[in-house]
Amino acid sequence: MAARSNAAVSGSAAAAISGMAGAPTASAARATAQLANLFHLVPRLDLSVELDRDRADEVLAEAAKSALNAIATWWWSNRDIPRDHVVALTADLLWRGLRELTEIGKDQA
Repeated sequence: MAARSNAAVSGSAAAAISGMAGAPTASAARATAQLANLFHLVPRLDLSVELDRDRADEVLAEAAKSALNAIATWWWSNRDIPRDHVVALTADLLWRGLRELTEIGKDQA
């Protein structure tokens, strides 16, 4: 499942880098929903606070979206770095950083 999740996030990162920065509200809401759906695929989250699962998925999606937007904005000024490198680094940041929150990460540690 980890490989499938990483591939899905890489696709999401590519979409974000291609055009999420400065997106209209409807597009931003769709991006949040899509990312929340990806988080929902994770069987269990080990959060430091108790929070309804749907709300947890949503807040993590918002945080991931903000990171994606920041990286996309940064990349516009650093176009010498190939897009596939930026996508891979973004996936590294999000999934390696989120590994501790997921049951999947704890199984691999």
